[in-house]
Amino acid sequence: MTFMLAHLYQIKLNDLRYDIRDPNTVLIVKAISPSYVYSTTVLVVEDDDGNVARLTLCNLEDTLVDPMVSEGDVLAIKQPCWVRLVDGGFHIRIDHPSDWLKLETDDSLVPEPWRKERELSSSKSAKEWKTAGDMLFLKKKFRAAMEW
Repeated sequence: MTFMLAHLYQIKLNDLRYDIRDPNTVLIVKAISPSYVYSTTVLVVEDDDGNVARLTLCNLEDTLVDPMVSEGDVLAIKQPCWVRLVDGGFHIRIDHPSDWLKLETDDSLVPEPWRKERELSSSKSAKEWKTAGDMLFLKKKFRAAMEW
């Protein structure tokens, strides 16, 4: 899916405009707080320049037990813009699930300082991998279980 983002112009938080979405832009940010899940998912993100913002992801079936975005995850946000909050502040609001994507940490779109090699442990047997996935499933951490 990242190949679809590669042709978009990457911008930073300082480049965002108020209430104007440019369909040719993508913002790459890293979650620097745990997700706060209630009727929407709210978290704090930063760009690779160190600028921070509040990000609100709407219309998700997110849970406190198994959040879709965790601290440290890198996200690509298509056509981002500032939106005014009721209290007068600003945030980046994403209303459609197709307007954001969680990137793998070894993805070419991820800024170099945030990249990590995927950890593939050959020391675990298939049975150990299955058991680890089953334990996550029993804890209702379905998204994490799928990765195992």
